[in-house]
Amino acid sequence: MLRFSFAPPPSKSYNLIIRIVAINKIHQLKGSDFNMSKATFLKYGFVVLFIGIFLLRAQKFISEPLSYLFSG
Repeated sequence: MLRFSFAPPPSKSYNLIIRIVAINKIHQLKGSDFNMSKATFLKYGFVVLFIGIFLLRAQKFISEPLSYLFSG
């Protein structure tokens, strides 16, 4: 039995949101903030990476119940 989800592919929208947030964060930085330590840079990088992976993994659990609701 085939089940179809009417939601758009979440990975594209999540990637877009993460890119917009990253671009906004870069634009907020002032000249002195670019002298960030390597540890701080890695910490922010891992946080962004973790959020991205979490959202990509969570989309499976979010889209399955939605497909059951809309499949009739």
